[in-house]
Amino acid sequence: MKNVPAGKTTRSLWITLEATEIIELKRINQDRDGDGALDFFRQAVAPRVRAAAQKHGLALDLLAEDKNDERLPR
Repeated sequence: MKNVPAGKTTRSLWITLEATEIIELKRINQDRDGDGALDFFRQAVAPRVRAAAQKHGLALDLLAEDKNDERLPR
């Protein structure tokens, strides 16, 4: 866990995955499929996190070290 600067609070979002997505995530983990994990994140996780953050009025800033990573969705 990273240190949180004074005056900032951390927030958590819960997302729901469909049964087929859970099975795919387990397969990715078992196969240690890095490219599959990135695709899964882009297609299943990132859109839901963005939608949940927007729904709850939360800022969705990427960590400074991740902003230049072209693999992560913007």
